[in-house]
Amino acid sequence: MSGVVYLAKGDPDEALEYLGQASTVHRGIEDRQGVARDLANAGAVLDRLGKRSEAVAKFLQAAEIYGQIGMPVERGKLLGNLATALGLLGRDGFVTACEKAGMSRKDAGKLAGQLQSESKPQSGGA
Repeated sequence: MSGVVYLAKGDPDEALEYLGQASTVHRGIEDRQGVARDLANAGAVLDRLGKRSEAVAKFLQAAEIYGQIGMPVERGKLLGNLATALGLLGRDGFVTACEKAGMSRKDAGKLAGQLQSESKPQSGGA
């Protein structure tokens, strides 16, 4: 079973355990896409559990890997998850979560600003 299946069955702890094991295997075979997917899925589980700061850390790690390996669509999805976390945590909570994940306060604030500006509805004529 996959971590997502365990989550669907209502067992988030088992889902996180499975995703951790899968990530170890993916790291061992140098499958960066697999590692990023595991991190993104773990972030989704943590978010569902209300552990948003921990979820932000996983989403940031996954987005970074997807960016490094040239997968902009997947990276974009993670940025969407981060924008949602920003909305739920507020700017200060989001910046703090990013700092806990190893990001500088300056970079976290910059990311928050980018996510906020990208999530605002665009005005203009059609």
